[in-house]
Amino acid sequence: MTQPHSSIQRLYISNGMYAMSTTFIKLSLLFQYLRIFRTGKMRKLCIGLIIFISFWGLAYSLLCWVPCYPVQGYWDWSFPSVRWGYGSTKISVLLATYESHMSLTILLDMIVFCIPIPLYFRKDTSSNTRRGLVALVVMAMA
Repeated sequence: MTQPHSSIQRLYISNGMYAMSTTFIKLSLLFQYLRIFRTGKMRKLCIGLIIFISFWGLAYSLLCWVPCYPVQGYWDWSFPSVRWGYGSTKISVLLATYESHMSLTILLDMIVFCIPIPLYFRKDTSSNTRRGLVALVVMAMA
């Protein structure tokens, strides 16, 4: 027999892990790009995105892991708590939080995905690098 709050507690954990994983996936790709782009505008773009995505991920992770104070109020509504973001009882606030996170996730995914595309069209790019970029695109679309 499960406890009455166990599904909400699982939602709490999965929501927090999702926000963190979307951040870490983007950061890992950007750090790999730093190995490719040793100088120039693309390297500066990658560094700028690393900084922005780090703060973005921290903000949404905090909204996920601390949706109310005290956190126990997220799964136990009889517990008095102050709520915001993902823990809000107002549907408009809850939806705005989800929509802003999802839209920024999609936008940042597209930006991170498009960064290496100019490398494919450079004349000095090796065929192995081009094949690797095509494989990256195919895996991302799968």
